[in-house]
Amino acid sequence: MNHFITPSSIKVKIAENKSNLINITDVNGLFLMELVGECVMEESIMESILDGRTRTEINKRFFEWLSELDDTSVYRIFLSKLREYGQKHIANLLDGTPGELPLSHKVRQHLQKIVRELTQNIDLGSGLLESLQAQGVISEIDCQDIKAEKKPLARAKSLWDVLLRGSDRSFEKFKVEIVKTQPEMMKLIEHQDGSVDKPHVDRLRKHCDVLARCMDVNVLTIAYLQSKGVIDGDMADSLQSTEKLFKKTNQVYNFLLIKSKGFFDSFLNVMKENEQKHVANLLMENLSGQQPLSDKDHKRLVQIKPDLIIGIHNNVCLISAIHGDRENDETDFAISRTDYEMLTEKPLTKTEKNSALIDAVLRRTDYSLKSLETALRTTKQGHMADFLKEGIMFGADVKTTRTDKEEELVDLFNATIATIQSSGKPSSDEERQFAEKCNFLASLNMPPIAAESSNSIMIYSYCKRPADAERYVEYLKLGQLQDIYETMLNLLLKIIEPDNYEPLEAAIILKDEDRNILEEFIDESATAQDKSTCPLRGDLGSSIPVLQDSFVRQNSPMALVQSRGCSDVNKEIALQRKKLEEDLQLVSSCRSKSIELKESFEKQQAHFLRKMDDSKAAVSKKCEDLKEKVENFKQMLLRDQEKHKKQVEGTMGERIRALESYVSVVSDYEGRLRFLMEHGTSAEICKSFKALHERAGKLLKVPDQTSGNVVEILQGYPKLNPLIPKHLEERFPVEICEKLVPEQKDFLVEYMDPVAGLLEQLVALRALSGETVAEIRKLSFHRDMNKRLIESIVADDKCQQLVFALESSKQSHLLNYLESRGKYDPKYDHNWPILEPERIHLDSLKDQLPCLLIPVYLNWLQGMNVLNLWHVNLILSKPSLEAKCDTFLEILKRGSRNDFFNVANLLENYQAQSHLKPLVRHKSFLVNSVDPDMCLIDILKPCLSAKEFRSIKSERSPLKRNQKLVDAVSGSNKYDEFISALKETGQGHIANYLNANGVYDQKFAGDWPAVFSTGWEILKRNRKFLVDNLKLRDFLDGLVSSSAINSKQRDSLLQIQSKLQRNEAFVDMLGRGSMENYNRAVAFFHASGQNEVAVLLGRPPEPALAFGHVQLGLQFQVNLQRERAELMSAFGEVIVFPQLGL
Repeated sequence: MNHFITPSSIKVKIAENKSNLINITDVNGLFLMELVGECVMEESIMESILDGRTRTEINKRFFEWLSELDDTSVYRIFLSKLREYGQKHIANLLDGTPGELPLSHKVRQHLQKIVRELTQNIDLGSGLLESLQAQGVISEIDCQDIKAEKKPLARAKSLWDVLLRGSDRSFEKFKVEIVKTQPEMMKLIEHQDGSVDKPHVDRLRKHCDVLARCMDVNVLTIAYLQSKGVIDGDMADSLQSTEKLFKKTNQVYNFLLIKSKGFFDSFLNVMKENEQKHVANLLMENLSGQQPLSDKDHKRLVQIKPDLIIGIHNNVCLISAIHGDRENDETDFAISRTDYEMLTEKPLTKTEKNSALIDAVLRRTDYSLKSLETALRTTKQGHMADFLKEGIMFGADVKTTRTDKEEELVDLFNATIATIQSSGKPSSDEERQFAEKCNFLASLNMPPIAAESSNSIMIYSYCKRPADAERYVEYLKLGQLQDIYETMLNLLLKIIEPDNYEPLEAAIILKDEDRNILEEFIDESATAQDKSTCPLRGDLGSSIPVLQDSFVRQNSPMALVQSRGCSDVNKEIALQRKKLEEDLQLVSSCRSKSIELKESFEKQQAHFLRKMDDSKAAVSKKCEDLKEKVENFKQMLLRDQEKHKKQVEGTMGERIRALESYVSVVSDYEGRLRFLMEHGTSAEICKSFKALHERAGKLLKVPDQTSGNVVEILQGYPKLNPLIPKHLEERFPVEICEKLVPEQKDFLVEYMDPVAGLLEQLVALRALSGETVAEIRKLSFHRDMNKRLIESIVADDKCQQLVFALESSKQSHLLNYLESRGKYDPKYDHNWPILEPERIHLDSLKDQLPCLLIPVYLNWLQGMNVLNLWHVNLILSKPSLEAKCDTFLEILKRGSRNDFFNVANLLENYQAQSHLKPLVRHKSFLVNSVDPDMCLIDILKPCLSAKEFRSIKSERSPLKRNQKLVDAVSGSNKYDEFISALKETGQGHIANYLNANGVYDQKFAGDWPAVFSTGWEILKRNRKFLVDNLKLRDFLDGLVSSSAINSKQRDSLLQIQSKLQRNEAFVDMLGRGSMENYNRAVAFFHASGQNEVAVLLGRPPEPALAFGHVQLGLQFQVNLQRERAELMSAFGEVIVFPQLGL
């Protein structure tokens, strides 16, 4: 793995290989759940990605999200998860790691080109799948999925999909296996088959996509092909038994690829004779004859097919008009005879008939589409004819007060429109008025097309141009469209209830989907100014006045006089007055809604202000608490200063009194000496000279002992630094520390351990800032970290704080070295660094260290101060056993001789127990974890005596049964047979635990006992809830299919009648199983809708947490220590004493 990846390099790789990555990456729900569990992705983003309907869409959404990130750690986690989930070749491609890579674009392009021939010819029944699984080309799950396909072609297609998503090395292994079993297949793969270069094969491949949608392999076509000798009876039976048309077309296509040109020519003749001349012209590339439907028209027709099914009123006249239209000669019908007979003779519903008609046109030519358009116009469905080329069709959801009559109203609505289109003569006044409303809407280019019933009445309309859609929105917002639809439905209701008519009220709601259709259609031709004034873009209140003014101008009295004459003015004014009154009601309703909305906002504002006041009060309370603690600290400092002041005053008083005595003695000496000099004789002077001169010499020495200023006196007292213990400050004064640290810089760089809590202690002592610590932690090597740390300490004059931090982080052996300037003293005993010559002995212990990397020994080492919390966390964070050992060895090299002797004693203790057999050593674990009901005892029967077998079988208690089984197997020296039996009964995770002596390695992945994972803690903590709330009886088969449990366990659960006992037994099974089984159970509960249970079980356990609660507890304590250190650093000078409790 490349450790120097950057977000920019990954983004470049994704951009360069995006199309290839979308096709080959397997971004499933389990993979995304792992990213959510790593706090890399939010659950809402995962749900939006999984909303994609196809694997390609899901991959596309995922890589779009990934390309927007700039966090290196996110990409590292993503690449590691790719490697864990068997997509190592994709991770290598993205981070540039050498090794296996995805298939090259050239190879993938060639394989996709010939995938149909390969699918048709490969034989999976010759043990090929088992060989590929054994070679690691396909996984066990892929092999099971392929075998689960019922038909051979589907199995072959699944295999090729796996190979195309795999790596180049996997494909090379596949070619080696295919040469052994089916050497003829290599001709297709390596371009050696001559049939690949046949001209008709090239044409087939060139037009395969168009051929798949335009060829009609019906009963008549199959009979023609068989009668002309193109296909045999078996092929005909196979085609007849296939229901889906595209599968029939695929069979014919694959058949023609491997046949000669003579068969191909015969096939073309059959197409010409069977009303499919356009297929023959396509394959012969004859541009002068009929051609299949163009890509543009085909795409348009497929896109609007759901709306056409609803909108077309299909009857015999329409079908006859289409089939009766022909081109050139009598054989060129718009639709085939088979389609015509099906549409006219079979009793089909409107939806089935319209769907069959559109499918028939899709398989035909451009002329067929033109005939459909002509037939629609002939049957007075001109709007649907226009819809074939342009425009949109959408629905308005009409909710009525007569829900009991909605289905009858919908049927009568469609029947009335069909009657108007066919005859044009309404049979009653209600139908006449209904027709007038339809014609009015049609004159506005927004005619009603059809209606559907689904909890309400959905009325579909057609708009040909964006201006028509804008007009529809205008009428909808003014309420005019609601009035028209309500009137139309009331007219129909009168027909249904002529004697007991009760008018209905209607309300129109435009759903988001139809609203988006209108917005996109309007935006296609709207200018930037049009977009800003579009009715759908503005809010409802601001758009009403503009639309009303437009409505008044169009219907003003002057306009009506000019257009219709003076005789209609009064009538039109009355209508306008009525309409304005309705508009006034609408505006009043909007005003009421606005008032309600205003009141709602006011309530939300009051709630927000109340929350802000509460937050302000909480902040004030916190500040008051902080002030109180600072005041306490202040009082403590003042007391210490007062005590110090008294000490200084006492010392200075003694000095003053000494000086006063000195002055008195000197004054007496001066008086005596002056008297002697003035009044004494020469004899007296000579006699007293020696005594007086010696006395003067003693008096001259007194000032040296009593003189000095206050600063010199204060140097005799310790500085006020409560963070440094007194004994340590006396041992390492500031002056000595400032000399020692620079002198011994090289030693400290080599032997200091910065990850053992040293940085956190320095932050707490305010010797390092948070920014400096962040810079140090970014460095990869300990020597670089130590060098940067010492440079910062020396520059800030914090050497004494470094000494205290070394002692607090259990590195006192380094202080002994500094104190003695590197000279060993017996008083230090073994609390002395392991210097370079002695480190050779540590290297000899490397091979023995793995046995200490288990929870019990790690706890002992921590209790003996060999390791601390930071050390244990660092060791457990390494992915592999070798990395853990290397880290442990480096920690020992920076430790003391005491640490070395303690580790050596532990190793001797371990070797003293090494003669014990693995089964004896791990007996307690086996008794509690082995499941003897999974035929384990029966498989081990040859290894047991008859008496032992009967004794074990007769034991009812599972624990006692396991105890007897372990004792019997260990006594008979059948360890290998016991391991094989565990693997055979699906308990390979226990076998891995025994073989690895309880030390987890990354190669085991999820095949490791769940008891050493977070899942075990979750099961214990929530056991009562799971026993009370699990619903298992209807989901046991699903758990078996997802491999969370096996069939034997399912049968044992079904035999338990009590729900609580069954749930309790299931929870015990999860605890005894592997982490992978736990993982699959959580995924199944998510998929089966038991979200409460799935969320409670939480994220599936990770292999790195193999030491269970031991590692979790250590991680929590380490995080707590770091948080305290960061908090103390953030408060700065406020926090001095630990007893303040901050």
